[in-house]
Amino acid sequence: MEQTEIVIIGAGVWGSATAAQLARRGHDVLALDRWTPPHSNGSHSGRTRLARQSMHEGSGYVPLSERTFQLWAELEAEYGVEILRREGALIIDRPDGPLYAASRESLDLGGWDYEMWTPQQTTAAHPALHVADDEIVIYEPGARLLLVEPALHALHQDARRHGVRFALGERALSWEFDGDGVVVRTDARTIRADRLLITAGVYGPDLIGLDLPLQVERQILVTWEAGPELTGAPLLYWGDAELGPTSGAYGCPEPGGHYKFAIHHEGTVGHPDELDKTVRDVDLKAMRDVLARRLPGLTRTHLEAKTCMYTNTPDEGWVFDRHPGGDQVVYATGDSGRSFRYAPAIGECLADLVEGEARVDLDFLRPARFQQSPAV
Repeated sequence: MEQTEIVIIGAGVWGSATAAQLARRGHDVLALDRWTPPHSNGSHSGRTRLARQSMHEGSGYVPLSERTFQLWAELEAEYGVEILRREGALIIDRPDGPLYAASRESLDLGGWDYEMWTPQQTTAAHPALHVADDEIVIYEPGARLLLVEPALHALHQDARRHGVRFALGERALSWEFDGDGVVVRTDARTIRADRLLITAGVYGPDLIGLDLPLQVERQILVTWEAGPELTGAPLLYWGDAELGPTSGAYGCPEPGGHYKFAIHHEGTVGHPDELDKTVRDVDLKAMRDVLARRLPGLTRTHLEAKTCMYTNTPDEGWVFDRHPGGDQVVYATGDSGRSFRYAPAIGECLADLVEGEARVDLDFLRPARFQQSPAV
């Protein structure tokens, strides 16, 4: 039986960021992943992410948003790679919509710059974009376009530089408590560790072994051919009542002059091994229907289509905690489709949990929030 100090199951964006943090602090870390990131079998598929400073999921994320932009900038400087492109973003909703109110509140709490635009101002700046007369727009100049593969490669490079050992293509099958440590069994070996961190993405629910309210949801990311009328199209995030009361959609320019678009939520739910990984005509039609209302000039030929998977919680908040069976196991799950941009800050927080300390208040992420009885 092999022996190590810390095993991490899942070496995607959360796992690799945490591995790098732990190694920087002097820990011996082995990171396992059944795939080789970047890949299309989880939630980091695609080439880009919209990295807003604002958020609509709660004020607890504000300090994490500020910290993550600092850490991405440090990685860029240290490894000489571009990860974030400053683009600016438009957030579109109705004045009484949850996206508008929460996004503006978070920008105020963070002290970040933003401007309020009327529909007329917005379409004057971006003629290809349709904004309804009863909608309102937040322009967030500090939003960035996040480049997925350079970000992941930088995190892995940083982790390896500080001594993390990666075992990619090795699948963790099970784990169990063993005295004051844990035993992890993979498809290649058995490992005893002092501590275990589970950041296995869509396979987290299988490995954590707790009754958590998690659902894995299939999502579609499509890159479209963008004609000259879409030149300079901004990063977009908008609420869309026709999709659902809490649903939305987003888009961002892709390298090469193309444009990526995706619907946020409203996908098929199931086990990740059973969800369809093929993009169908019906998927593309659903996207064209939404685009026809917002970016009608973007319903031309699609260049690339991929599937991605969210691990959703009922409130779209993440779940970070120590395992009730023993403090030597920490788990993180419930990305809910909005975690990539936070990865470096998440890595700090999870490293703190593994070490037994929390410098940031993470109580709002604990699963106990789902077990509270409703007020009478």
